[in-house]
Amino acid sequence: WIGWPGIGREEQSEGRLALPRDEGVLYDAVPLSAHEVAQYYGGFSNRTLWPLFHYFVGRTRIDASMWRIYDAVNKRFAEHAMPFARGGELVWIQDYQLLRMAHHLRQAVPDARIASFLHIPFPASDVLRVLPWSRQVLRGMLAADVVGFQVDSYAMHFLNAAARLLGCDVDRDGWSVEYDGRAVQVVADPISIDAASVMAIAETTEP
Repeated sequence: WIGWPGIGREEQSEGRLALPRDEGVLYDAVPLSAHEVAQYYGGFSNRTLWPLFHYFVGRTRIDASMWRIYDAVNKRFAEHAMPFARGGELVWIQDYQLLRMAHHLRQAVPDARIASFLHIPFPASDVLRVLPWSRQVLRGMLAADVVGFQVDSYAMHFLNAAARLLGCDVDRDGWSVEYDGRAVQVVADPISIDAASVMAIAETTEP
């Protein structure tokens, strides 16, 4: 389980980090400085990608320095995952904070097994292209073997963006993209509550 532990690199180096003890899980804390957290997480992730992907174009901040730090932090996450990828483990990347991680991991480990899932919407290509680094973001995502979305429309926006912004060959019926000599599978697999179980409770519980 590779992730930022929620404290700055400075605090981590002082020994103020206690990782959970779990025989079934190996925890690896990625160190980030307070400046990196502000620029990568509070900045590009939440002031650029999050509003843009939710169609709040007017609230989207475009800042080259935030982009550079976002990409550098994604590379650091990839470096932490490299030993596992080289060992043949599946690396599963989660959400919009790590849209460039697969690119850096693929560069270092060409035969890596990579899946990614986006937990927020993926916008139409005409909105995505507002971002000056939209093509780099797409290339980052397409470095995975499987790219997952919550619903069909988000997946279709991604397929269309790959075709329109990168010129990729896209199979909309088979939900795949030809990129860099590989077939990238695109899936819609909503993460939700157990709807059937909740419905059964609703039908049997007295008001």
